Amino acid sequence: MKKYIANLISPAKDRHVLEWSSDLHAEFEAIHPFIDGNGRIGRLLLSIPTMKNGYCPVKIPSIRRAEYITAMQKSDKGDLNTLRALTLSVVYEEMKSLKRLVESLVK
Repeated sequence: MKKYIANLISPAKDRHVLEWSSDLHAEFEAIHPFIDGNGRIGRLLLSIPTMKNGYCPVKIPSIRRAEYITAMQKSDKGDLNTLRALTLSVVYEEMKSLKRLVESLVK
């Protein structure tokens, strides 16, 4: 947990914030000691750095839940790229949706 806190306090300078946030999420889920609530707390923590850096919260749509679970299982085995790709995809789609909303309100 100390390593996680240290990583949370000092963002990685060699990775994009979305990649770094995704990696932190995987790390938290790997060490979170509770049976229930891991995903909810972890996804909340995932969204904090993204929002602090101008991105939307990371919301995993229910239709992509199986994809998320697979990505988390792969991250447990050391494959962080699947979760990173999912995180980027979810944020990208949400940002596009927000852009459309803003554009419709401006008209």
